[in-house]
Amino acid sequence: MLPQNPRGGSRGSFCIAVINLLKQVIRQLGEEKYAGGITREIIRRRPLETTADLVDAIKAGMPTAARFGSGHPARKTFQALRIAVNGELDAIDAALPLASKGFLEINPDALVLSAFKRAEDADDMILRLYNPTKRLLKGNVRFFRPVKKALMTNMNEEPQKGGAIKMTGNRIHFDAPAKKIITIKLVL
Repeated sequence: MLPQNPRGGSRGSFCIAVINLLKQVIRQLGEEKYAGGITREIIRRRPLETTADLVDAIKAGMPTAARFGSGHPARKTFQALRIAVNGELDAIDAALPLASKGFLEINPDALVLSAFKRAEDADDMILRLYNPTKRLLKGNVRFFRPVKKALMTNMNEEPQKGGAIKMTGNRIHFDAPAKKIITIKLVL
C-alpha cells in the first residue's frame, strides 16, 4: 500500500504525486526515455520485494527492442534511484561554491604552475612554480583549505636551509627568483 498523505488531503492526489516524482527521477536523473512505462510497471507490480523484481518491472516497462541495446536495461533506472536516494546532486550543489573559487589561485599571473602532485616520500603535496620573468616576483598561492605547513625544497623534494614559508590561513607567501623553478612542500 502507498502511504497516507502526511500533509492531509486526498490519498489519491498524494499517490499521483509520488508516481509523478518517481517518473521524473527516472527520466531526469537516469536519462531514461522509457520512464513512463517503467514507472507504470513498477506501480502495477507493487510490492516489489527484491532487486530482481524491480529489474523485471523495468524490463516490462520498456519496448522489447530497447531491452537488447547496449548495457543492462535497468542500468539507467538504478542510476537514477541511486542518485536520488544518496542525495548525490545535493552533494554536488554543496561543493559548487568551493569549485567556483577554484582549487588554488596563483598570484601574480606571471607565475606558471609547473606541477601539483603528491610528494614522493609522504602524503604531503608538492607545488612547483616557474617564474619566466627577468625579475624577482613576490608570489602567493591561495588553496581551497588551510595550509598546515609549507616549506621550500629543492627539485628532489629535500628541505632547503631557511626554507620556511610565511602562511596566513589558506594562503602561502614566497619569493620566486627570475627564470627559476621553485618547489614547495605542503601539508594541507
